[in-house]
Amino acid sequence: WAASVGPFDREPALLPYMKRFLGKVGNVTVRESISAAYLHKLDTAATVTSASDPAFTLAPEFVDVSPFWPRKPAQGVLGFNISPLIQKFRPAGESPDVLRGEVVGFLRQVIEDMDLSVLLIPHVDPLDGSPVNSDSHAMRPLLDALHDHRDRIGLAPPTLNAAQLKHVLSQTRYFIGARTHATIGALSSGVPTLSIAYSMKARGLNRDLFGDERHVIPTPDVSCAVLRERLDALRADEASVRAHLARTMPDWRERATIPAKLLATQLDAAAHAKMSKAA
Repeated sequence: WAASVGPFDREPALLPYMKRFLGKVGNVTVRESISAAYLHKLDTAATVTSASDPAFTLAPEFVDVSPFWPRKPAQGVLGFNISPLIQKFRPAGESPDVLRGEVVGFLRQVIEDMDLSVLLIPHVDPLDGSPVNSDSHAMRPLLDALHDHRDRIGLAPPTLNAAQLKHVLSQTRYFIGARTHATIGALSSGVPTLSIAYSMKARGLNRDLFGDERHVIPTPDVSCAVLRERLDALRADEASVRAHLARTMPDWRERATIPAKLLATQLDAAAHAKMSKAA
């Protein structure tokens, strides 16, 4: 249902099982063109239909941001999200301290050189407070490392739901995120966004939305210098990015209804078939 699918190259033994499974599915709806091309290449019996991720239609829910918003917003706030998941896609054997150091160096430059403030925005946190796969746990050391700029940096709480997080994202001037649905929340709010990509999801979404991947940073490439270079380019292109998002978002929200309409058609056909058989 409007997902990204595959590739299964890392586990080739899984491929025949997935092809058989997909062959039993009436319709597979995918949210980006890379998945669509991959499924067509697999030549399964499933019908593949392109759609938008339903998250593009999520309505924001107001939440008071003042308790965690940077006390001195300066010329605007850069929202920043990083997840512990991306460490798996960094060079083999690299210490987490390397990536953390690059990010801290970049955020320091954002505050000191760009006159922007920073809001760290966790988008995935376990309900039981576990540090496993916790964005908050991964980003608190960034906050601690920049303690000398505490009036220019904040950390959103891990208790916000997806709709409240979308409201928070909508208040930022720019956003950089590793979690796909955090970037969708920002993009669908018209916020110029850079995606830190560890899979086809971010690449495909950006390619379909912008026609290229200039706003994508592959996870192995994340460094202070690359983050600074890409943010500089995004800032220079801010007006045109905002205009493009305002122009395209209505269509992307409409395309998110495609899976539901397909399901309604199939259910209607099944109901008619059942009635005909009963008659």
